[in-house]
Amino acid sequence: MRHKIRLTEEKIKALLSFMRPKVYRKRMPLPTFRHIQIAENDVKDFVVCQIDDSNWPIIQPLTYWGTWEQRFVLRSNFTLPETWAPEEQTAILLSLGDANDFCNPESLVYLDGKACAACDKYHTEIYLPATLRDGKTHTLAIDTWTGRINWPRTGAKLFMGQSEIVQIDRLTRDFITLASIASETAAFLRDNNPAKGFLLNALDEAFVLLDFCATGNFYASVSNAYALLKTSTAECGEPLNASILAVGHTHIDVAWLWTLDQTRQKVGRSFRTVANLLEEYPDFVFAQSQAQLYDFVKNGYPELFDKIKEFVAQGRWEPVGRMWVESDCNLTGAESLVRQFMLGTRFFEQHFGENCQSSVMWLPDTFGFTWSLPQIARQFGIKYFFTAKIGWNKYNKLPYDTFWWQGIDGSRLLTHIGTTTEANADYGAITTYNGDCTANQVWNTWASYKQKSTNQTLLMPFGHGDGGGGPTRQMLDNRRVMEVFPSLPKVRNGSAEDFFKTLESCAESFPAWNDELYLEFHRGTYTTQARNKKTNRKCEFLLHNLEFLVTVAAVMHKNYAVPHKHIEDAWKLLCLNQFHDILPGSSVQKVYLDSSSQYQEIENIVECTQTEAVTSFCEYSENKLLLVNANSFETDSVVFCENEIPLHKSLQLSDGSPIEIQPLEHGTLFDPGKLPPYSITEIVIKGTEIQENPAILAANPHILENFLIRVEINELGDISRIYDKINAREILAPDCVGGQIQAFEDLPITPDAWDIEIYYSDKQFLSEPATSIRVVEAGPLRGTIEIKRKILNSTYTLKLSLGHNSPLLQFDLTIDWKEKHTLIKTAFPVDIFTKNATYEIQWGQIQRPTHQNTSWDWARFEVPAHKWVDISEGDYGVSLINDCKYGHDVRDNVLRMTLLRSTTCPDPNADEGIHNIKFSLLPHKGMLGMETKASAYLFNNPVRVFCNMGFAEPALENQCSINHLPLFSVDRDNLIIETIKPAEDGIGIIVRLYESQQMRGRARLSTFFRIGQAWKSNLMENKIEKLNTIDNRQIEFQFKPFEILTFHIVTQVD
Repeated sequence: MRHKIRLTEEKIKALLSFMRPKVYRKRMPLPTFRHIQIAENDVKDFVVCQIDDSNWPIIQPLTYWGTWEQRFVLRSNFTLPETWAPEEQTAILLSLGDANDFCNPESLVYLDGKACAACDKYHTEIYLPATLRDGKTHTLAIDTWTGRINWPRTGAKLFMGQSEIVQIDRLTRDFITLASIASETAAFLRDNNPAKGFLLNALDEAFVLLDFCATGNFYASVSNAYALLKTSTAECGEPLNASILAVGHTHIDVAWLWTLDQTRQKVGRSFRTVANLLEEYPDFVFAQSQAQLYDFVKNGYPELFDKIKEFVAQGRWEPVGRMWVESDCNLTGAESLVRQFMLGTRFFEQHFGENCQSSVMWLPDTFGFTWSLPQIARQFGIKYFFTAKIGWNKYNKLPYDTFWWQGIDGSRLLTHIGTTTEANADYGAITTYNGDCTANQVWNTWASYKQKSTNQTLLMPFGHGDGGGGPTRQMLDNRRVMEVFPSLPKVRNGSAEDFFKTLESCAESFPAWNDELYLEFHRGTYTTQARNKKTNRKCEFLLHNLEFLVTVAAVMHKNYAVPHKHIEDAWKLLCLNQFHDILPGSSVQKVYLDSSSQYQEIENIVECTQTEAVTSFCEYSENKLLLVNANSFETDSVVFCENEIPLHKSLQLSDGSPIEIQPLEHGTLFDPGKLPPYSITEIVIKGTEIQENPAILAANPHILENFLIRVEINELGDISRIYDKINAREILAPDCVGGQIQAFEDLPITPDAWDIEIYYSDKQFLSEPATSIRVVEAGPLRGTIEIKRKILNSTYTLKLSLGHNSPLLQFDLTIDWKEKHTLIKTAFPVDIFTKNATYEIQWGQIQRPTHQNTSWDWARFEVPAHKWVDISEGDYGVSLINDCKYGHDVRDNVLRMTLLRSTTCPDPNADEGIHNIKFSLLPHKGMLGMETKASAYLFNNPVRVFCNMGFAEPALENQCSINHLPLFSVDRDNLIIETIKPAEDGIGIIVRLYESQQMRGRARLSTFFRIGQAWKSNLMENKIEKLNTIDNRQIEFQFKPFEILTFHIVTQVD
């Protein structure tokens, strides 16, 4: 009652505000800055001591300067007063402005030409070494990035304050830190908690001792006040029987509202801040993920990288995560996820040593996690998983924070979801990985935890992040005060690894979560920036094909040198662009311009390296073609060749079997018959024309039909009927049309690049009637109907194609997208009744409900999938296959795929312009089977044609024996060979496959070469078990449901 009457809490807050400037016992103005705007890579020429800056413009204090996203060098000089007490810390206190944009402006500070510290919104003190107290004039140069000032508004400038040389009174700072923690703690404690009153008593008594009068001796009074406050707070009660392990951290988005070039500078600044703090605070421990960031530092700041290596060796800098970047885990492909861990693990091992490998998968900000991730992580030796973003779920919170996450194959990761919370203007109270180490956050970390009776140790990452910055001295001082403090958990320093090892003592009591970790948020990221997603998928398959051909070349030609460096460089670029703000589509436009250039670089690497590989065992021949089927499946699909085959020519297999062809406007279709899995087949061009077979394909403007399927199109241009002739099934639901393009108003509550809201379906718009329906291809191998229509302001052309021997109905959509705040889907209401739909994920598949029985069901109104989605009854089903899309929904009997969005933040022109989108519909007998998976792989990775190439004559080392043969194959249909590549150690090859139908058993892998030795390995390619060979060309192995299997095979040397 007394403290309420006396306004003690309010008084203490006011007095603390009054007291904070007194931390600087002495101050003197820093001479005004001269400045010059510079280009990205010019800084070294402007920070050296000896440079004439007399003509540079001056920035007067208390004036505006700088604009959006500019880089400047600011220069000044100073001499430290010799009269200042040498025992007190002297610093430069910079006041360059506040961009209201993360921690911008960000700066790297040079003293006498040498980089010494970083400055940003939260790090404004630059400690000066005692060696500068020499009476000499010293040069100060500041390399500054202004940032996006007052984003999203443009045109603003920074406000230059008065920068100063200051002397810090350590005792005053310590008093303020202790008083602030006590005041915060008292504020959130309930009135019936005795510690609240005791803390307020202690604060009141201590502040009475402070002499704030102008004529008094304030600094002399601080000593007694601080001593009293320390003693009194220690007697206010016991700490909670709980511990918070605090680990320093700075989350740095590799690209987002800034480009990669800025990130290279960000890591130089943030990591230097951390290195300085590690020197000042011997008990401080810091964790940092993403090998790509370390690589930036290694190349740009080598002396800083050497310092980091020292801290890692001391156990004070923890390289966590084991990934190249903190990648997206919904859209990144199967092998790409493996390479994220492969590249990250190899980098950390190479530069920090094998003993420094972390067991923690660290993905605090990624937008959901595929169900196959635990298996991948465990095969890299990872046992633990930390994240925070799942705490942002909009409808359903997970019932626990610490649990065993069980993957699709049964692998388990001990998982902890951070419980530290912060207030956010857009999202309300959310979990954060950017803790500020205040009493309030420490309390909330414990108060928010759901399993207090089971576990009393929690993890709290702290430090400014997203745009970097990292921990501050204030955070580290707070941590020391809260090590043992009344009514708070005990806060100690430690690593993420230490935290999880502590959890293991009660690990058996934690429950299991046996499902994907679906984020009920950011669902728009499955679709936004469609071109980037499409190019990513294409590059994944380009690298897949390249590695297969390089492997064949290495086996076929003993003098062929595997281009390991080129392949690794391409994978690093691909993995970089799978960062969780690039691939999902949530970055600014400049990021996607850079990304497009890097994808082009990947394509160039692949084209050059692939040509060298093929020419190592083939030769130029104007009368031959090579067909490469780099898939795990046999195919009898028609093949497209960009070259036109003259009408008087014919194609034959090498055994003389004729091949039927169909000239197209821009190339040729032909039917080579069955091509084996992972095969290379030679085709011969002959000078005689062959007789066409009788037509088995019908095409007119309203009917497309082969012996398997009939498609009917109405006058509007809609598909009114799809009939399976073999199984006598109507595929579409009664009175429904298929492949309809549906548009919806897309105005989410939060920034639109990230989110689709559940109410998007409130307004639906359909296409106008077709302006043209015509046949553009009429067999004998393929029939195609072209339909031209308009939806809202966007015109599109849709081509429906049917092959002569397949039930696969193919859609080729070209649209000139001119909308804003709109999304479009394609919809297939099928005559199927089932409770669940099946979606392909990396290394497997997942079932999700088609109903909306619970909040967990209707929260998944938009979900990710890779190449296919399937809905099946007991004896029949329909699959929707795509070559570049990820966002889907299946409700009741309607299969839908999201094609495009038109978001405006942070890229105001995202996805405008022309898009080409391919998808297909596959009816099939029975439940989901391998037919869907084979069709999806071949749809994404069709047979590649190498024109004017044939096997070399005479053959080298059995080259001719590989023609039209399966080079790698398995004898069980449910096993998919995903990857064939050179081994990382340079000896032998790697074959990676997975079980895809939730089965177990034994199988054999066959190769086209004689096997010398073979091992079962993990994903890191560490050998686990030596395998026996059968007939020198096979290995036998066991498999389990959805298991990823890697085999390391060395060829037999004659």
